[in-house]
Amino acid sequence: MQMKMVTDVQIDLYGEMQYYMASAKQGDKATRYLRIQLMNNGNEFQIPEDIILIANIKKPDGKFCYNECEREGNRVMVQLTNQALAAAGTAYCDIEMRSSNWELILSSAAFTIEIEPSMRNESAIESSNEMTFLEKKVQHYIDRMIQTENQVLTTENAVKIAEHARCLAEQGRVDAEDIRVENENARILGEKGREKQETERQRQEEERQESTENAVTKTNAATESAKEATKECLDIIERAEGALSNEEQLEDVLKTVQDAWNEVETMQAYVDTARKAVESIWNDIENIFENEGIMVGATPNEAGRAGLVPAPPAGSQSGKYLRGDGTWQTPPDTNTTYGNMQGSSQNAAGRAGLVPAPTAGAANRYLRNDGTWAVPPDNNTVYSHPTNPGNRHIPAGGSSGQILRWSADGTAAWGTDDNTTYGTATQSDNGLLSAADKKKLDGIAEGANKTTVDSALSASSANPVQNKVIKSALDSKVNGDGLTFSVVNGILTVTY
Repeated sequence: MQMKMVTDVQIDLYGEMQYYMASAKQGDKATRYLRIQLMNNGNEFQIPEDIILIANIKKPDGKFCYNECEREGNRVMVQLTNQALAAAGTAYCDIEMRSSNWELILSSAAFTIEIEPSMRNESAIESSNEMTFLEKKVQHYIDRMIQTENQVLTTENAVKIAEHARCLAEQGRVDAEDIRVENENARILGEKGREKQETERQRQEEERQESTENAVTKTNAATESAKEATKECLDIIERAEGALSNEEQLEDVLKTVQDAWNEVETMQAYVDTARKAVESIWNDIENIFENEGIMVGATPNEAGRAGLVPAPPAGSQSGKYLRGDGTWQTPPDTNTTYGNMQGSSQNAAGRAGLVPAPTAGAANRYLRNDGTWAVPPDNNTVYSHPTNPGNRHIPAGGSSGQILRWSADGTAAWGTDDNTTYGTATQSDNGLLSAADKKKLDGIAEGANKTTVDSALSASSANPVQNKVIKSALDSKVNGDGLTFSVVNGILTVTY
């Protein structure tokens, strides 16, 4: 069934971000593709051979896809995978071209993809980071590790074979040494035989002196015997020389085996280095996974996330800097040239700036507010304490219990506090409590309050009134009615 939906897009390698270049549906899978034509200032850019094409997609939820793309002629085929379309909203994308050795990187301008929300349940689509390119790279390194492991095993087998050859050569050397010893023993026996023949010749010479004929006969016989002995000695010497030759050949074999062993050790060192390099690459890849790839920029309401620095687009090699939102932008103020400060005057304030350079010989000068290096008008830093009244020092001396007392105008002296005579306290002066005041104070009950009793009736006072005042007032009111009033023990009695 053919369900491949392809959108043709032109993306320039330079310039600002291109918006609304394509749209897709959230959750679509293996059906949405972008066929991108890369442009270079209005002309089609020819993609070099042996180039790795990667689509970097920052999804609306902040997660990312880092997927390898196919090549269709001179076009880049970007598959919008199920993960790339997992979140609805605006996705940001650029195309990255890498050389096979990762030494050259060229990226396109960024562009946006609008992902329309799906009518399906969004909770069924779990968005996560997708890195198919890194997965392929990891698999490549795993294959290389397996290949290296096989090379290590092959090298170890070669080491075992070389070790076996060395053992055989060593055994050959031992056998050759046994042959040499045997030949040496034969040479010694031959030498003894020669000595014996020489003794026999001397004996026969002595007999010759006794009988010339017998001596000639014995001499001939001795000569023949000497020839035989000499021949045997020559044979022994040849065998000995042969043994020595075999020993030299054995030494050559041992040297060859030793050279092979050295080469095996060198190969083992190369294998160890390759293994460490693979482990280092593997650690780097693991760090990439742990940091979840490219950094996520901050927003007004949410902090960013640490990660790899995003690749700057082509044409931003100078003048652009990484901003907090994760994009490469030109700073709003690029003026980094500053002038010297401007000093103030009586009528105008100064201006901030760099401190002007002091001239030679101005080591004892200080920067003045007018912007010049000048000698202070008063550089006398030796001061004396004034001695006029009110400014004199506290006098030296004194001891525990003493106080400073007046001595003269502006002068104090240490002395004892011997005034212990005090008068009785009055309403205006502090002093001692008198006996009468103490007796009066003791006569006041604890918790007592002062109460004011009025001696006349009043319509505005809140104080209590004396009984006699109340009785007198009542009497004056009721005398004409035959009523009498009396108060006994605080009880008011009315009589008709």
